[in-house]
Amino acid sequence: MNHADLYDDAAAASRRGLKKARRAARHSLIQLSEGVEDLQDAVAPVLRQARSRAVDASQRTLGYVREEPVRSALAVVAVGTLVYALARLMSPRNAH
Repeated sequence: MNHADLYDDAAAASRRGLKKARRAARHSLIQLSEGVEDLQDAVAPVLRQARSRAVDASQRTLGYVREEPVRSALAVVAVGTLVYALARLMSPRNAH
């Protein structure tokens, strides 16, 4: 066996290895794609339900604000004051 034969054998082995690697990569990508599709199918109903609940909560909130505008405004002021007070308590104090 001469050098040319060795090179030819090595080239052929490399081509076979690349072909096997391409097939394995293609197979893995197909499996990954199928897994993503399965995940999308599983998550879709949960997302629809969450979206529906968010819309319902938003509509209930708007209804309450329309029915009780003064109470709603007072609640917003109270929550804002509470958040401000908590933020002040949690922030580092500046030495003046």
